[in-house]
Amino acid sequence: MKKLNILLVFIINLLICYLSTCYAQSDSQWPMFRHDVMHSGRCTYICPSVVGLKWSYTANKFVLSSPTIDSSGTIYFGTADEKVYALYQDGRFKWTYDTSGPTSGYVYSTPTIREDGVIFFGSDNGFFYAVEPTGIGIWSYQTGSSISSSAVIDKSNGNVYIGSSNSKLFAFGESTSLFLELYWTKTLGGEIEATPALDTDGRLYAASHDGRFYSYTSGGGFRWSTIDTKAEIKSSPALSNDGVSYYAGNDNGYLYWGSSKYGSLYWSHFIGGYIKASPAIGSDGSIYIGSSNGKFYCFESAGPLLWMFPKGNTTVGTIYSSAAIDGDGNIYFGSEDGFLYALDSAGQLKWSYKTDGKIVRSSPAIDSDGVIYIGSYDNKLHAISQLITPTITKTPTPTATATMSETQTETFTPTNTITKTQTETTTASQTKTSTPTNTKTMTPTPTDTDTSSQTPTPTDTNPDFKPELSDPQLIPEAGNQNTSFEYLVHYKDADGGNPQIKRLYINNENNYMSMSLRSGDPWDGIYHIKDVSGFDLNIGENEFFFLFIDNETNSVRLPEEGFMEGPWVDPVETKTPTSTPTLTATPTDQTDRELPEVIITSPLDRERVSGIILIKVNASDPSGISSVEVKFDDGLEEQSWQRCTRLGDKWIHTWNTRDYNDLTQVTISARATDNSRNANTGQAEDIVVLVRKWDKEYWIGGNTGEDGDGTSNNPFKSITYALSRATSAEKKPAILRIIPGI
Repeated sequence: MKKLNILLVFIINLLICYLSTCYAQSDSQWPMFRHDVMHSGRCTYICPSVVGLKWSYTANKFVLSSPTIDSSGTIYFGTADEKVYALYQDGRFKWTYDTSGPTSGYVYSTPTIREDGVIFFGSDNGFFYAVEPTGIGIWSYQTGSSISSSAVIDKSNGNVYIGSSNSKLFAFGESTSLFLELYWTKTLGGEIEATPALDTDGRLYAASHDGRFYSYTSGGGFRWSTIDTKAEIKSSPALSNDGVSYYAGNDNGYLYWGSSKYGSLYWSHFIGGYIKASPAIGSDGSIYIGSSNGKFYCFESAGPLLWMFPKGNTTVGTIYSSAAIDGDGNIYFGSEDGFLYALDSAGQLKWSYKTDGKIVRSSPAIDSDGVIYIGSYDNKLHAISQLITPTITKTPTPTATATMSETQTETFTPTNTITKTQTETTTASQTKTSTPTNTKTMTPTPTDTDTSSQTPTPTDTNPDFKPELSDPQLIPEAGNQNTSFEYLVHYKDADGGNPQIKRLYINNENNYMSMSLRSGDPWDGIYHIKDVSGFDLNIGENEFFFLFIDNETNSVRLPEEGFMEGPWVDPVETKTPTSTPTLTATPTDQTDRELPEVIITSPLDRERVSGIILIKVNASDPSGISSVEVKFDDGLEEQSWQRCTRLGDKWIHTWNTRDYNDLTQVTISARATDNSRNANTGQAEDIVVLVRKWDKEYWIGGNTGEDGDGTSNNPFKSITYALSRATSAEKKPAILRIIPGI
């Protein structure tokens, strides 16, 4: 018996030594979806200002998950070929873990890296996996339904949480250092696609397709659930930096801000489309999020819109990708137009990088060297880094790559070529005596953000496969200085080469902007540009031409010489309005002028409101409106006009009612100024709302007591009961889009 005990102690010590040697790691560089358990999407690493492709790795099928990065720089990601890939930091193949079996399943779930290096992820086949850093599977659990959610790990107790499409939220606890056992499950009201978040006390925040947010303690105790937001929630909740608030969007295009303590929804912003991306939280508390409407937004932590990208009526592709924020506050996100965009903290475009496929579910990850990783539907994981232009020595062969005469940011830079060997390893090499290849991952910087002031004059390396431009269009062909002109052209490359330079020049050869793919394939599709506000168009006649250059430096210009005519531009002051807006008032001194129509669309007249309210104003013909203002009058003192923020075709303003006494009647006025009609101002019909202090009468939490109307403000244990009290009798609250505060 004594010998057996000694042997057992020896085995345990040997196991501990093995684990500490093999698995003990410092903090991972980007260990999980959204970087951390609070889902900030923010790191301290600094990314470069001028970028190019460092390397790319080609998987067998689409890259579906977001990449994660461990402490050694190893990158993990999931794909549509039912595998999780591991790559070394230089792009070489390390291993794959195959989840295929009797039930096939894509890997949408982003791998989550535990402190000891073990990787956790789910699969469409319904299994939840744990895999060693060496690629050896050590544990799995069948949840009973497909998994799109990613795991989140509580460092304080080792608990691992993940959601499943069978509406269940799973919590696993440690039973040994390698294996987990089921701790508890909770059934929510719908599928769970969003990844749960954790606060610093280990409390869990989840979202469901039933349109509700939920919170539980680490032990599985129910804390709260919210009212139904009337649309599926696939956006993963993110917590504010102090942990007192949470943010997420839904499929109705609303972004929500709620209390992490009580679950109450402070406000909602309607931004349009449907929101599958998860918010990123800046160091100053700003909220960054994209939508399927092709717009990316920044809000203050308290609600007001700060900016959106792109401005005006221009959009990028559908945005499902969640943003990453670097140490300088720059923001990075992908889009279905295939671009990775980089914005500064003010919303200005720094650069964009084009992949050969859609960027759908993959979100960027950043390593300690500032390298940005993102997956695409071109089957590749792209590593974007500092652009370094090596000196190119031409070989005396007839196939030597020609160099370009532009500045550094548009120099065709030979970079790493990933070559898969029979042993499924990859090698990366830099060639200074280069021979042209068809490796599409090694293209020059596709962002066309060079600072050259002259038209490039490349040498056609392969005239037999020179690309073609045809079917130029200008819509409309005439307008005024406020008209949004759209330019289109058909690009076709017989050998499948993608255009790396795709420019529209207007009026001279120093005045150009880059075009983007509107439809079709990059090598055979329609390219366009709609917002040309960056051009200084002439009053009267203008002219233009197109210039495209492919990845083998073959160029095509349309027309081959000279310019095409258009557009004709009239000055705004002399342009006759093309539509007659509805008149809401006719001042005696402006009987011959048309006024913009203004309508307050939310809240409604005679509604009862409480908390922080979103005022929505609609103005006809928004292209000419320069400003919209609102004013609140409680009959006690003169109020000033307050400017609204433009959001799409509406104008919004947030209003806090907490400074008013109970049952206060407030008149809301709105007016709009139209600069396209001699700065005429039209005013909306006033609406009247009744401010009620329901937030102090019917809420969860607070002190026991009696209110003046005889109702009790005892803390309710059930949100359903609290809402039924708040909506009963004469205390019917405003409609859902006006969210009560706390």
